[in-house]
Amino acid sequence: MDADSSLYRGVRQKMVMQMRRVIDFLNDLDAERDREESTLREIVSDAHPVQVANIVIVRDFDYDKSARTRPRTVRVQYNMPVEQVQKAKKRLKVNSASEVGRQTFQYFYQRECRD
Repeated sequence: MDADSSLYRGVRQKMVMQMRRVIDFLNDLDAERDREESTLREIVSDAHPVQVANIVIVRDFDYDKSARTRPRTVRVQYNMPVEQVQKAKKRLKVNSASEVGRQTFQYFYQRECRD
C-alpha cells in the first residue's frame, strides 16, 4: 500500500466521510451513558443478528434521531445474595432477577414516592 498514492488518498477520504455518521452515533451512545439515559442502548439491544449473506447494503448510515424523544429511563442495578433473590423470585412468581428488581422498585415507589 502506498499511502502517498492519489487513489489511496481518495478512497481513504471516502471511507472517513462514510464513517463520520457511525462515529457520531457511537459518540452519542457513549454520551448517553454519562447522562444515565438508555434510549440508544435500547435501539442497539433491540437489533437482531443477520447472516452476512442477508445483509442489505445501505449507502448512508442513519439512525432514528427522534428516538431521543422517547421517555427518559435510567438503569437501576444492585447486587444481592443469590438466596435472597431466589426467594424473592419465588414469592413474586417471576423467572428473572431483573423482574424482581422492577417489581421491588415499583413496590417501593408506590408506597414511598407517591405525592
